[in-house]
Amino acid sequence: MRIRIFSLLYRFSRFIITRFIYFYQKILIKPKDLEPAVKTGDQLLKAFFVFKKVAYEFKIPSDNQVEIFDLSFPSPLIGASFKSEVHVLDMWLKMGLGGLIFKTIMKNERKGNPRPRIQELNVNGQKCLINALGLPGPGLDKFIPIIIKILSDKLQKRTINNTYDFFNP
Repeated sequence: MRIRIFSLLYRFSRFIITRFIYFYQKILIKPKDLEPAVKTGDQLLKAFFVFKKVAYEFKIPSDNQVEIFDLSFPSPLIGASFKSEVHVLDMWLKMGLGGLIFKTIMKNERKGNPRPRIQELNVNGQKCLINALGLPGPGLDKFIPIIIKILSDKLQKRTINNTYDFFNP
């Protein structure tokens, strides 16, 4: 029941946010750009984090652990293409993901492509998103400390440090 309620709330809030942003952009004669909707969604998730016990913390069955090479994961579910928004990462891990695969992180900070770079499309009656972000990111020096600080109890530091050492010989 809780999942259905959150699913409905998510779809409703996404609809309202995107329509409001499109309306605002139309009034200001700006091109359609969904990036503000993504940022607004992240801020809402951060605001709802106060209710994390009810909203985000799910009991993860203990018999779902998997081991891949020398890494242990509490669940076989792995999320891909995440950015480094701390509250969003923590939320997904609390909801049962066993691990996260981040978007490309470059050695140096990158701004990515100019905006607009996220668009909503209608393909055969189905709404979908397409992005051309251009690999924006904070760079390793800013990204690694965030991950170590927030996820140190969930990730194996050895792996993080080996990755960092690979890019900083």
